Amino acid sequence: MRASAEGAEAFWCVDTGYLYMHASRVAKNMHIHTNNWGAVMAWIYLLIASVFEVVFALATNATHGFTELWPSLLTAGAAAGGIFFLSLALKTLDVGVGYTVWTGIGSVGTVVLGSVIFHESMNAGKAVAFVLIIGGVLGLKLSDRSATA
Repeated sequence: MRASAEGAEAFWCVDTGYLYMHASRVAKNMHIHTNNWGAVMAWIYLLIASVFEVVFALATNATHGFTELWPSLLTAGAAAGGIFFLSLALKTLDVGVGYTVWTGIGSVGTVVLGSVIFHESMNAGKAVAFVLIIGGVLGLKLSDRSATA
């Protein structure tokens, strides 16, 4: 990412988490380190991947066995988007944590939105399962060594 303003130019490097600034008047570089920026971005990528996962699952239901063109294209695009953003997240996160969180959020989102959009049944057993899945996702997030390192 690049930004500039009146004699100063800044470059943000996502991989290192550093902001590189060059002020032409001062003629020196300043390095500002942000704590765990890579881990933050990994979790953002994982959330984006999870949204794609929910869209993928819901759109698959609407394809009617891939006989409907637009839902089928949406399904393919959402699957590709989900896998792409998951792969970005897994550059930082452990695969066990990333994949489990991705499928957990995707599962909860699919069941909740499936009950709203497709009028699928919702009961106490599903609600308890949601709480357990969300608790597991939070536990993985809190115990992930790359998020705290």
